[in-house]
Amino acid sequence: MKRPWDAIAWWEIRRVPFNLLILSVGLVSGAIVAFAGSRLSGPDANFGNPLIVIILYAIAANLCYTLGWITEILWIGEIRPKPKECVGRFSVSA
Repeated sequence: MKRPWDAIAWWEIRRVPFNLLILSVGLVSGAIVAFAGSRLSGPDANFGNPLIVIILYAIAANLCYTLGWITEILWIGEIRPKPKECVGRFSVSA
């Protein structure tokens, strides 16, 4: 990573495939819950509005995804000195 924008670009290019994967997993798990719930509780059981849960799950997944590039910038970006620089500084001063 040469600049912080490189890390952001790397993560953001992959956001659409990530969201498609999250969508497919959400649809499959929602179908499994609906099928199992109707079998165990009966066809007239009310499980609430699943759309709210789906939206909250998508928002939480994207917030966690955004933490990926934020963490990368903080971890290896310009904010922290690189390990070689630390070793040189400490070994010369000791």
